[in-house]
Amino acid sequence: MGEPPRLRELQRRLADLIACAPPTEPGGVRALAAAAEGAAVIGDETLDAGERVAIYARMFFARIRDAIAEDYPALRAALGDARFDDLVRAYVAAHPPHDPSLRRAADALADFVADAHDLAPEPWAVEIARLERAMVAAFDAPDERPLTRPALAALEPARWPALEIRPARSLVLLACRFPVDEIRERLLAGEALARAEPRPVALRVWRQDLRVYLRRIDPLEETVLRAASRGATFGDLCERIIDGSAGAAASPASDAHSAAEGVLRLLDVWLDDELLLDTVSEPHPGG
Repeated sequence: MGEPPRLRELQRRLADLIACAPPTEPGGVRALAAAAEGAAVIGDETLDAGERVAIYARMFFARIRDAIAEDYPALRAALGDARFDDLVRAYVAAHPPHDPSLRRAADALADFVADAHDLAPEPWAVEIARLERAMVAAFDAPDERPLTRPALAALEPARWPALEIRPARSLVLLACRFPVDEIRERLLAGEALARAEPRPVALRVWRQDLRVYLRRIDPLEETVLRAASRGATFGDLCERIIDGSAGAAASPASDAHSAAEGVLRLLDVWLDDELLLDTVSEPHPGG
């Protein structure tokens, strides 16, 4: 007779059983009963080992499902409760959560939806999932000190070209094939949405105070924000605008002036939205 498993190993086996997708039919419970023997689960005259584990597996799934449904309301509305439950059940089976926080349970859901054509056949469903994932990420981003107009006003003109333009970590940029901002609004309003025509849009998602915001942006703002996200100065962004408008009949001096005005207009919007980090004042927390 072999040595019995150690307590830690038994705990791991039981946790794996509970975290797997809960059985939905008697055959699944019987299969669970056979696996439960390896975790030293025993039955009695009321419930066998499989039924005992199934209770916890169903409770575990219900908590995960409710947490995901709260963060992905439009995806749930798009699929309906039955299909959404099937999607989450398949997702949990493929990606059993191992993080203590339920906030991480759906980290891979959008990628899973992209491949789950039988469960989410709508071509825009994956973009809805990615948008709602971005909103969760924006809400959970760390608190940071935003750049303010008084801080910029105190900056010497000679320092402007080297001014680092750095977006807050709550910012998420999305390039979408469908107008998912409109689709999401319609779904949350209770509209039945059978189909939607492709129409590319660029979106930015960010948090201001304790609210998450979503805004559609034009190509210029998208280009400049993506450059700033990779690391850029005010001068870099002006040059990027000039490069993007190459071929226009204008002198280099007027190009530089127009580019600076373009970046300043964007800065004005971003300051209102508290979208940029304070890279002027020292020290800078969380840098």
